[in-house]
Amino acid sequence: MKAIILIVILIILNNSSEYEKGTYSYRQTHYYESIELKQNQKFTYILRKNFSEYIVNGNYNISQDSLFLNSYPQRDRIIVREENRRNKNKDTFIVQTKGGIDFYYNLYLTLEDGNLIILKNQIGKSTIKNKRIKRFYIKDDNGIRSPEYVICGNSNNYFEIFFETNRVFENESWVFKLDKIKPRDFGGDLTSYYLKK
Repeated sequence: MKAIILIVILIILNNSSEYEKGTYSYRQTHYYESIELKQNQKFTYILRKNFSEYIVNGNYNISQDSLFLNSYPQRDRIIVREENRRNKNKDTFIVQTKGGIDFYYNLYLTLEDGNLIILKNQIGKSTIKNKRIKRFYIKDDNGIRSPEYVICGNSNNYFEIFFETNRVFENESWVFKLDKIKPRDFGGDLTSYYLKK
């Protein structure tokens, strides 16, 4: 009797994991987003937006009503080199992609007193004078947001920042329902639409 129950459970589990596999997509004018859930818990994510295309591969796991995604190979979203330069009243931020290319970004600076300063539509180099910065993050013009970076040294005022402009999934959770998935946008917020099978 126990053997029969075990066989039935295995058949149900096998069929449910087969059901989740496939391509889920959403399409609008000049916008296409899809995720293909493959064998061995692998996925391929595709986003086509105007003239940009992002393709990310990785691993997934489903737990209850959540789909967890991890890019492979995993990448750092941001690399920061900080140092102390002579001009102590000016903070300088040199921002490039990991490939060494300048791009448009917004720089969000949190000061030691808790106030937030936003430097909008920056490219390449940003400077700010006479402020005590505690941490910062970057958001590019496609909405990709870096993690918040906490400044290590109190006297450091020169920052070289290398930003990953490709989509990176780090244990990111999406809502998973029978035949549809609610993804997150580049900023980490749930979207208003579903990817449908």
